Amino acid sequence: MLMKSRIRPFLLMVAHYLSGPVLISIAYFIFGFFWILFSDRILLELSPSSQDYIKYQTYKGWLYIVITTILVYALSKVYAIHKDKSLSLSREKERIISENLREKETLLKEVHHRVKNNLQIMISLIRLKRKHLSDAHDSEILKEITDKMHAIALVHEMLYQEDLLSEVNMKGYIIKMIKHLEVSLESRNRVKIHPDLMDVILPLEIAVPYGILINEIITNILKYAFPDELEGDITLELKKEDDGKAVLYIKDNGIEFEPSVSMDKEHAFGMRLIHVLADQLNASLHIDSEKPGTSYTLVLNLNNDSTSQRLNV
Repeated sequence: MLMKSRIRPFLLMVAHYLSGPVLISIAYFIFGFFWILFSDRILLELSPSSQDYIKYQTYKGWLYIVITTILVYALSKVYAIHKDKSLSLSREKERIISENLREKETLLKEVHHRVKNNLQIMISLIRLKRKHLSDAHDSEILKEITDKMHAIALVHEMLYQEDLLSEVNMKGYIIKMIKHLEVSLESRNRVKIHPDLMDVILPLEIAVPYGILINEIITNILKYAFPDELEGDITLELKKEDDGKAVLYIKDNGIEFEPSVSMDKEHAFGMRLIHVLADQLNASLHIDSEKPGTSYTLVLNLNNDSTSQRLNV
């Protein structure tokens, strides 16, 4: 009993690594070897004369053909049945895996949808609170908070609307963000934003701080580079280079400022947040004062593993 329990797993392992035709060939060879070995000895015992031996050899040849034909057919049939069962099991496993994957995708979409809805609820509550504030400065702070929350909600909205459940196409994201900020800051009629964007796919953990950073840069420009209803233009470019770097370039033709002294002005928190997010993304940020306007250049290395590790800390 113990020997049988050890032989069976061994035979199953051998059958797993050897193909059906190989096993049939081996069985055919073993049968032929023992057939020749024992049949000749038996014929010598049964054949007193050479004529009888020749006659029995003929019978033996025909019998060998019949037996090997039946043997090969039986083995082929067993192999075909085993193969059909294996295919059925494989298809069933694939079906179960596919169903589980669809269920997980549905659940993940639902999670992103609920996160987005919860953020929208918070945004609506803050907006209701703003209506009861008499202090314009406090109202403006809450407005900036809702814009940042909208930038996060927009990421989750795109995740459950697109087939990419853990990645965001920043091209579509930035276009939607621009439309929201133009309405929120009431700048559509006087400041034109000109986007020139490539398809850059970012994982969720990078897309969220990246989106907040872009939101903050555009917000700062719309609020402070064009005071007193000043009209102007903003150029926004996003491209992916061959070396795996995503380059974001934002340029306005409004009032330029010196980054070194901007920290003492009203938009100090916004500038500080931009630098913190760039550092969190492990990206290089260059801010240049030009005449007219200011330019922002953010270079993010998409192949840098330290970026993801830093975000997960």
